[in-house]
Amino acid sequence: MSETNIKWILYDTECGICRMTQWCLAKSFEQRGFRWESLHADWVRDATRMDRTQLLEDMKVLSEGDGIYAGVDAWLYLARYVWWLFPLRLLGTWNLGYRCMDFIYRTLAANRHCFSGSCQIGGK
Repeated sequence: MSETNIKWILYDTECGICRMTQWCLAKSFEQRGFRWESLHADWVRDATRMDRTQLLEDMKVLSEGDGIYAGVDAWLYLARYVWWLFPLRLLGTWNLGYRCMDFIYRTLAANRHCFSGSCQIGGK
């Protein structure tokens, strides 16, 4: 993270849903100064001061000036930068909307490997 003003979107490169999301959104966010990096990268663990389990719980956004955002908070942070995520940002301003988004995010995050065909639960 030696370059200044770089914002990093950190995602699980072993997750099919996460890789597809990165593929679909890469151009939109790269044009706005974001870079993508694997949550498995050694420097990410050092920069966030999180252990592997904490790192892999959520996607994260890392910004030198703004800190670390995780899960729904990361998506709401990203929504500041692209106009078409405004509905997400608006929904996040309401307590019930935020809680619903967090529930959906947590459900997807907890089961992301099953949804992407690489489930290791129940012998799949």
